Amino acid sequence: MGCGLPDRAVRVRYLVDTNVFSEPTKPRPNPAVLEWVASQPADSTAVSAISLGEAQKGIALLEYGKRRAMLQQWLTLAMREQFGGRVLAVTKHVALAWGNITAADQKRGRVLQPPDGILLATAAVHGLRSSPGTSATSKIAACPS
Repeated sequence: MGCGLPDRAVRVRYLVDTNVFSEPTKPRPNPAVLEWVASQPADSTAVSAISLGEAQKGIALLEYGKRRAMLQQWLTLAMREQFGGRVLAVTKHVALAWGNITAADQKRGRVLQPPDGILLATAAVHGLRSSPGTSATSKIAACPS
């Protein structure tokens, strides 16, 4: 036993991006993404606070109505039921890692959008991998060792 967790506890391995955890809400969800999410042990994924903000922004941009209400309820339930306490904050360590990651990318002549850079930094600081289908996954090479 370590850190007060039973030996059988699953270690968080993936940082799940907004487009991955929101896939079930799409009119025609990608079956491969749904299969990947369903195949993960319950406690093996975490989400960044940035992803919550991205999801909330998308919901807030919708006109008031049934879809917006349904998505708002989904976001509240997903955070409580799917991720529980595994919502990772943007800490000073994440911010410093983000600065290094985006500087390295800029030196290479590439532009990494702030949400993607913060997700990469969050994953790096916590020793996590980005989930397949994450927009930042294609930019992993930009992350300095």
